[in-house]
Amino acid sequence: MGKIYKQLSIEERTMIQTQLSMGFKPSQIARELGRSAETLSRELKRNGWVRPKMPRGVGRL
Repeated sequence: MGKIYKQLSIEERTMIQTQLSMGFKPSQIARELGRSAETLSRELKRNGWVRPKMPRGVGRL
């Protein structure tokens, strides 16, 4: 017997968007939702999400 898959709900999608904007990592969000990190990764790729560039700290000039 195969696995049963369930689509992300609108509440889950809203939580993902909110937490991404707050700087949470996708793997951390997936854990909180009780979803596979791969599920979240596929969803983000499918919808064109790109990881924001973090500003570089002060370094040698």
